Amino acid sequence: MVIDNITLHKTKKRVKLTADITFKGGKTQKMYFSTGRKYEQFVKSDASAFLAAVLIPCMKTGENIIIHGTVSHKLLQNIWKIMNLLVSWNPDFHAIAILPDDSIRDYSTPHTVAMFFSAGVDSFTTYLKHRKFVNHFIFVNGFDIELENKSLFHKTVKNISEIAKKEKVNLITVETNVKNIIEPIYVWDWVHGGALGAVALFLRNDLRKLFIAGNVRKDQLFPYGTHPELDYLWGSEKLVIVHDGNEYSRLEKVVHHIAKSDLALSYLHVCSNNTNGVYNCSRCGKCTRTMMQLVAANALPKSKTFRHRIDLQFVRNRYREYAYNYQFDAEPVIEILRKEKREPELVEALKEGVKNSKKGSPLTAKIVKTLAHFDQEYNHRRFYTFVFSLNKTHDRNVLFKSLVNLGIIV
Repeated sequence: MVIDNITLHKTKKRVKLTADITFKGGKTQKMYFSTGRKYEQFVKSDASAFLAAVLIPCMKTGENIIIHGTVSHKLLQNIWKIMNLLVSWNPDFHAIAILPDDSIRDYSTPHTVAMFFSAGVDSFTTYLKHRKFVNHFIFVNGFDIELENKSLFHKTVKNISEIAKKEKVNLITVETNVKNIIEPIYVWDWVHGGALGAVALFLRNDLRKLFIAGNVRKDQLFPYGTHPELDYLWGSEKLVIVHDGNEYSRLEKVVHHIAKSDLALSYLHVCSNNTNGVYNCSRCGKCTRTMMQLVAANALPKSKTFRHRIDLQFVRNRYREYAYNYQFDAEPVIEILRKEKREPELVEALKEGVKNSKKGSPLTAKIVKTLAHFDQEYNHRRFYTFVFSLNKTHDRNVLFKSLVNLGIIV
């Protein structure tokens, strides 16, 4: 793998950092990070962001990384810790050589405390905990939202902008094609932590502290792309990255933070389908999971972004989604509702779903899971990439939604 031709481009409205990325045996691709000219002082124009983005995919393929440019001295020191940790977690990974022209230390004096913010349960909880200190949100176009899906991006940015305005927080939007380049090589669940680290390193010239919201309670942690033992290692001499929120389960976040915040109940966004421009479809797995947790917190009627009724038949059938552990989601909600003698119909639907989940995945889900594994291991995720490529304008296609409902895409 070669990283070359690192170039900073400026227009009246945008600042864009690009590099030529060439995987072994592949064609050269132009990777980029871009933000508004207003935030030009944040941008660090070296190779560090590109190194973070491609490190984990290259560990999967076993390719050394040659960098015609400079990288952060601290990041280069941390690379061996990152690789040792990942190798201990996953036998698919291999330690590789990192060969930059030179390394540089950061001497800037950054002032900004920021966080990645998507208006979801995890990021809202982290913000509500640290709202006295956070003065910038960072939202990335090209990660959860595909670059082609411009209408969904604009709708989401509009809502996050409203939150930022209410809270007197600045919003930095970053556009990048990192996911398009690295996800065909290895599954996003593993590589997205390096991608977040890449955005942080791109903006590190004026970032003092950056929060990444965790999504798993500390006693239930497992090897994953973002993790408290990993995220801080993407920092530099002047940038501290904090993995936050592992003291709570998702249900506990909803009960103790989301349900008590008018701001969160007004803007919470978790949807996988995003059908017809609807902010939350109230039917997909992520929406349904959040809605039943809001019911447990006695807060669903107060929510302004979900329907106030749950599809009980969908709840009964949701065990088909193997991407989430149904029992892990449902049983704590059942316990709360039974203890408080509320929502008996929902309790029965959840109990039926849990019972079915213990029988194992249906044949269809097993077949699709096997095909997904084949696509990942032997087909360079070409089918997965093809599905995303069909979403050229605004809404997720039927095939995409089917894969979401089966748990293949989350």
